[in-house]
Amino acid sequence: MRDENRIGRLLLVRHGESEGNALRRFTESEQVPLTPKGREQAERAAALLRARFAPVGIVSSPFTRAHQTAEIIASTLELPIEIEPEVREHFLGELLGQPYDAALATPGFETLPRWEWRPPAGETLLEVQKRAVGALLRIAGAWVGADVVVTSHAGTIQSCWAHVARDWQAAPHVPNCGVVVIEHDGRELARPELLLASS
Repeated sequence: MRDENRIGRLLLVRHGESEGNALRRFTESEQVPLTPKGREQAERAAALLRARFAPVGIVSSPFTRAHQTAEIIASTLELPIEIEPEVREHFLGELLGQPYDAALATPGFETLPRWEWRPPAGETLLEVQKRAVGALLRIAGAWVGADVVVTSHAGTIQSCWAHVARDWQAAPHVPNCGVVVIEHDGRELARPELLLASS
């Protein structure tokens, strides 16, 4: 039930551990799934969400690892899932499938602020922020006064935090199945907070 007099909350959940995370490689495709550990992390996140919030909907990135996380949460909360392409992961271009350390050799990685660095043939975090914040504002506007789960990705959630807090330096790297809570009134986003499910 939506209540326009109540502050709503966007509950941004980073997906559980993926096979790419386990191998410490930039995920090579949208279809890379969760590991068994990632599924357990999603179950713990679902328990946290059920205990502390009352979500009325779930919105997911279309990438398999985020959608599988959403499915596990949806099973616990008994809610349907909607897909939102604009909360997909930071596109890393030529780094897809490469070890994390490969980023060190790319132009600008060690000299530019991380939000301005562009992976070869990829996008900057500033570009991620523009599309993802626009999506969050649409979701907030559609669910005024309600709690909504959004399953997404580390770079995307970090970019959204930076927008809300107006501070890139303080934006955390959210661990797998960490939950960032962002209050909203249907028009503006405020007060990000990071919650961690018990291990």
